[in-house]
Amino acid sequence: MSKSFTLVVVSLLSTLGASSLALADGTPGIVDAYNAQRQIRDQLAQGNTAESSQQALNILVDQGLNVLSENGDATLADQLRGEWNTQFSNFLPSHFAPGTFGLDDIGDHDPLSPWLEKFHDTLKQKTGGVIGAVRIINDIFTMNYALGVVLHPKSTKWKSGEAQEDEWEYRKHFIPMANIITYWVTLEVCNYVAAKKFPAAKQLCGTAASKLEFYMGRYWAPKLSDFVYRKANGIKSVNGSVWASKSRLNDDFDLTEAQFEAEVLAAVQH
Repeated sequence: MSKSFTLVVVSLLSTLGASSLALADGTPGIVDAYNAQRQIRDQLAQGNTAESSQQALNILVDQGLNVLSENGDATLADQLRGEWNTQFSNFLPSHFAPGTFGLDDIGDHDPLSPWLEKFHDTLKQKTGGVIGAVRIINDIFTMNYALGVVLHPKSTKWKSGEAQEDEWEYRKHFIPMANIITYWVTLEVCNYVAAKKFPAAKQLCGTAASKLEFYMGRYWAPKLSDFVYRKANGIKSVNGSVWASKSRLNDDFDLTEAQFEAEVLAAVQH
């Protein structure tokens, strides 16, 4: 993990509150991943897509550059790391303030960042299908194309003009984005805290991140997508009020820290 990226993780942890770092009864890393995911959900519900997306992109780029370096292209990796850190590592929060918003499938629209598109192509070419790079490469591609729609819920450029179709189209970009953010941010938070407090717990982090990614895509992201889209476009709910409250987003499914930890521990024992 690079020094600059370590600072990103420490900064993220500081936003989660002291409780996530001081749970004496919880497995270090696992409860922190759980709380990181709740923080992501809150950010998305507040229309702060840019900040959580930037965190995930910084992780993905860092991981991709590490793979590139390990594959024998350390000089190129250092060059690209410098470009990303100086030009793009805070691009989204600086251009998309919280609550403001600037066809069929992901890839049908223009990518958000030409730099990321080029980096994706370079990484794919240079690694030649290295197993450890496959998800990184695919997730960079998905984020780059998904964000072009997610960050612009009011734009007419990608809309068909059919209200229901447009809402579903927004979902098809929002849910993969939310899944990727959840997986990479919670994985890195879990690994970082476990390494500091209880290194043996790192073996649980992949399972924890995958479970949180599943919960996000299955239960929370569809509601979050509709909430963000409808609020941005002033669409009224069935009772006639504008979607201005996120209180109902967690009504159908939620987990306590203890329940989630128990699920992770049970999964790795089978």
